[in-house]
Amino acid sequence: MAKTSFNIQSDLSFTGKGALLEVENILGNVTFAQGISKAIALYQNIDREYKKAIGNDGKIVGKERTDILEQIDRFFNSVILLWKKLEMRNDNTIVVENKNTNFLMTINERNGLWESSGMVPHFFVRPVKNFQEIYQSKLTPEIVALLKRYAEVVEDGIIDDDEREDLKAAMRRVLYYTLFLRIQVEKLLVSH
Repeated sequence: MAKTSFNIQSDLSFTGKGALLEVENILGNVTFAQGISKAIALYQNIDREYKKAIGNDGKIVGKERTDILEQIDRFFNSVILLWKKLEMRNDNTIVVENKNTNFLMTINERNGLWESSGMVPHFFVRPVKNFQEIYQSKLTPEIVALLKRYAEVVEDGIIDDDEREDLKAAMRRVLYYTLFLRIQVEKLLVSH
């Protein structure tokens, strides 16, 4: 099970932590190119787990919620691992910011362990979305944009600095919406 956690305070500041070992074991020793396709499979597992959870009674309860969170955490960790593969360093800082929503998340990763801190907007912790709206309408388009940009970037076989920054910007947006989805599921704020 993923050892990922986030703790949101009443002032909307948060801390989080996690480890990449489980996702490294799932993905194997992969390059960025191999990792991106395997991360997509982890992304699809989120929806599969959600559909399984609501299949019986239309509700997300107890272990079903934990199982969905585990899939979200695996995917979140896989994006951090992809960042690490793209940067080819053992010490990484990822800053995700959305000034329009007052969102800031800094992730410091070192040797497979990460810690994060930041601020989330009010709507992250209010029941304003349903699962499918976040997954299909927010997160999926960002995944598609990341894959499209990746396909363009690798056409010439070289990822230059500008292309690397484009991929990192796309991964930041994926992390933003993945955290939004995670908080909504964890706090039982999503409806089906």
